[in-house]
Amino acid sequence: MTERTSAVHRLANGPFSRNPAAGIALMLALFGLAGTIAPTCNAVAAQLGA
Repeated sequence: MTERTSAVHRLANGPFSRNPAAGIALMLALFGLAGTIAPTCNAVAAQLGA
């Protein structure tokens, strides 16, 4: 989960740094989606870590 969080932070601090609201919306959407499909999210995170 730490890797995913740092990736989200990089996204929020990169393209969305000029529009903080967009970065916040992106983070909320990602975490909401992760909460909805936690098992799939864990599988994807494992693949990203590999």
